Amino acid sequence: MESHEITVVIEGSKKTKLTGPRVAPRSSPYFQENKVWQVLNNVKVRGSAKSTKAKKQKSINGMYPYEPEIVLEYDGDERELYQEEKELLARELFIKQKMKKTDVLKLLFSNPTDLDLNYKEIAGDETGYALFKAFQDIVKAATDNESLNFSTYDNTIKVLNEEFQKLGINTDILHFNSNNGPDQEPYYKLWHLLYSYEGDKSPSGNENLYKILEKEAESIANESSAAAKTSVGKRPAGKGKPRGSKKVRAKRKKQGKSKEAVRR
Repeated sequence: MESHEITVVIEGSKKTKLTGPRVAPRSSPYFQENKVWQVLNNVKVRGSAKSTKAKKQKSINGMYPYEPEIVLEYDGDERELYQEEKELLARELFIKQKMKKTDVLKLLFSNPTDLDLNYKEIAGDETGYALFKAFQDIVKAATDNESLNFSTYDNTIKVLNEEFQKLGINTDILHFNSNNGPDQEPYYKLWHLLYSYEGDKSPSGNENLYKILEKEAESIANESSAAAKTSVGKRPAGKGKPRGSKKVRAKRKKQGKSKEAVRR
């Protein structure tokens, strides 16, 4: 995913050559999604129940129109997760570092205590977790509200959509569709900027990155410093503290301290 073509001159003739890594970096959204789905395709549910009923889940902005009010036949032995269950679980793992078995069963089934999984916990999307942690910290800093509900995917997307619109932040970065090409995905563009940026000579080491995020990607218009500190691959080596918007800086100054959106 990170390879690209360059033109070189060989024996007086111009030729096109592919250079750079020919596989996706570990922190790439495409790699992370594939990693999660490899596990989901191997998850099996088992228990003594004769049947299980999936919980009804709300749809956010049409992102998940499936309404799983169907009785799932279950023979008491074990079975793989149905596609709808995998998709529902994949949504939660997109923004979580991991999920314990008990939480997975509670999410998917109305009788979780009767069932078991062949995994004690399931690892989530590491890049999604880091970016959404930064997004949440941006909102907390801008609103001075530490009690916002980020417990589930639905709650997280709802809160971030509302607050990002107030802050003038492009809400497209809250979603990732791997069926689209990288150039069509603002979420991927944000990750790629953070991954590929190597720092600059400014006091923070990130000033040029802030400008790029604000002007080119239009990803995090007023709070670019928070996302710039996420650990999604290569990380700038600057020593300064993130600036944030004037509104947030004023609040931090009043409080007499500065908070980083994502810690090392």
